[in-house]
Amino acid sequence: MSSTMLKLIEALLVIGGVLGFAVYQLVSVRRQIKADRARADATDEDNGAAH
Repeated sequence: MSSTMLKLIEALLVIGGVLGFAVYQLVSVRRQIKADRARADATDEDNGAAH
């Protein structure tokens, strides 16, 4: 392989890793936000029932 081809493959692997990590983080944060909202709604319902 030529050095240009190796540089291209390395760049694609780095970019792929960064994009993969970014997608993982977005999914993780969205999942956590959804769980936090559900927990807040459950707390609000519990407080409303007590009054």
